[in-house]
Amino acid sequence: MNLRRDWNDFWFRPTPSGPIGLFRMVFGLVVVVYILLLLPDINLWFTNHGVLSEADSDAYNAHNVAGPILNIMHGVDNPLLWLGFFLIFLLAAVCLTVGWWSWPAALFVFVALNTLHNRNHPMTSGADGVMMVLSFYLLFMPSGAACSLDRLRRFMRGEEDEAAPLVLPWAQRLAQLQISILYLISVLNKWPGETWRNGTAVYWALSIPDLHRFPVPLLNADHL
Repeated sequence: MNLRRDWNDFWFRPTPSGPIGLFRMVFGLVVVVYILLLLPDINLWFTNHGVLSEADSDAYNAHNVAGPILNIMHGVDNPLLWLGFFLIFLLAAVCLTVGWWSWPAALFVFVALNTLHNRNHPMTSGADGVMMVLSFYLLFMPSGAACSLDRLRRFMRGEEDEAAPLVLPWAQRLAQLQISILYLISVLNKWPGETWRNGTAVYWALSIPDLHRFPVPLLNADHL
């Protein structure tokens, strides 16, 4: 009986909403930075004049991706339309960060991340996949319950007390388990590598000149 009670408490006992609000803010900020990094090179990455045509992307998806593919920009090759999409995406990410219309903003961020990923699936990384999965979980979290302009608006209207409300944590728990499993599998996959075990793998990764954006004195030193 105690095990059943603890199981139910873990998934469904109301908890403070602050951690979910903080996660929404940090995740939204990461998405904002992600968009700003892509904005200068929209034509390079997302049009047929760039490194990957839509036809080649569709061929890859048809042979390597199971299930439905979410891409609301499929068939769009106009750079101005892509720019408009990115500007709306940026607005949604900013709204998500500050918690203004949190759920609609989270929904558009989820759709937009999937759109970019599926447009350039062969060139995406595991980090892109993690962002998509976390944005999906965010749809089921009461992300605007704390640390948000939505919460401030409700408080100013007298709809809520000064203390942020308690929320059901089940979607938060799913995200936590996902990240824990991801790191566990990462450790198991890297453990056979000698450079990971002797501690030099990160050094070699940081020593690749093509990946340097700006000088970092401590990391750029030859201190193998």
